[in-house]
Amino acid sequence: MRGDNALRVAMLCSYFNFKTGGLEKHVYYLTRGLIKHGIKVTLVTAYRDPYTNATIPPYKGDNLTIIPLRYCIAPLNNPLLHSLPKVLSTINSDVIHVHDHYFYGSAVLSFLKKMIRRPMVLTIHTSKLHYDNFWKNLVSDIYDISVSRTIFKASDKIITVTRTTAYELINHGVPEDKLVYIPNFLTVDSLEKYDEKTYSDIKNGERFKILYVGRLVYRKGLHILLDAFNIALRDSIIPQNSLLMIVGKGPLEVKLRRSVELNPNLKGRIMFWGAVTDSVLGALYRACDVVILPSLSGETTSLVLQEAILLEKPFITSLVGGVYDYLLDGFWGFYVPPGDVRALAESLGKAYKLLAENQKFIRRKVRENKEKLLKTRSSEHIILRTIQTYYEAINNYYAEK
Repeated sequence: MRGDNALRVAMLCSYFNFKTGGLEKHVYYLTRGLIKHGIKVTLVTAYRDPYTNATIPPYKGDNLTIIPLRYCIAPLNNPLLHSLPKVLSTINSDVIHVHDHYFYGSAVLSFLKKMIRRPMVLTIHTSKLHYDNFWKNLVSDIYDISVSRTIFKASDKIITVTRTTAYELINHGVPEDKLVYIPNFLTVDSLEKYDEKTYSDIKNGERFKILYVGRLVYRKGLHILLDAFNIALRDSIIPQNSLLMIVGKGPLEVKLRRSVELNPNLKGRIMFWGAVTDSVLGALYRACDVVILPSLSGETTSLVLQEAILLEKPFITSLVGGVYDYLLDGFWGFYVPPGDVRALAESLGKAYKLLAENQKFIRRKVRENKEKLLKTRSSEHIILRTIQTYYEAINNYYAEK
């Protein structure tokens, strides 16, 4: 380490458009917090976000350097950054912090660690992934029993953003003293200001309004949500004029839109918003009656659930991955088994009935949810605990030399 005690961190992540997902927002807020504490950060990421086609320009400042790398292919949404090994060998850092074991950079770092000769910190943002394709699932399973284990072994410290993930790793043989639980940031600041016209347009009227926010990919369970919404309408579980609002983009958008167009029961009852600004998203959160998360796999803390809780909205969610933490911590909401269409449809009916009959109960429960979440999250605590983890990783690494 340097004599002036200024810590240097190399930060690796797949993409860095902080408006597209929870991982990206976490890296953004963490980087910003580290810089405020005088830590020098070199961020290495893909040059382009495939969801928005936004490009990341290179940047060089006093405490922040951004190195965007090109890639030709991104199997399973994992950009293969061919120049990453060379870049890693040239970055001057005290510790390397890589985000998610499914990221190609985690594997590269673990295999080249002896050559690079620096401690490695891994944050796990994604629980077990499931796909709609046998071969993709086979590749994922093989990866988990081979590459993932190598990554876990090479890591000097592993940060989990949920306790559920920590328990799973311990059960798979990861030493408990290697694990550190540090939750994700509460990132609702960008939604404080909202578009009043959008809010007014959506809020007015007596429709039961359901909001989905997320990428339009298989693991998010949009096909399950459409089937459940269709059943809820068909069986009069919810009013016929109910509205499902879908915010986000992804490879399934065309297929989902086509499904809606071909189903007369869904036409006029589903709105695809695509990618929206923070002010519009803030308006949609405030105007909706319930937020829904029908994911099949891959959820950890779920940024969407955090936003729903902080904006005092009831939620319906699949009980998958790190979502278990919300249930174990006593957060009130509607929890359903992942992939259970009927249970999801019936939860929509339960939410509607409760909203119609007991607004006082709803207001009390959503306020309790918000107060509980604020007590368990602190940006400063997250940043300081991460810095402490860096020093622990450095000490452990050199103690073994």
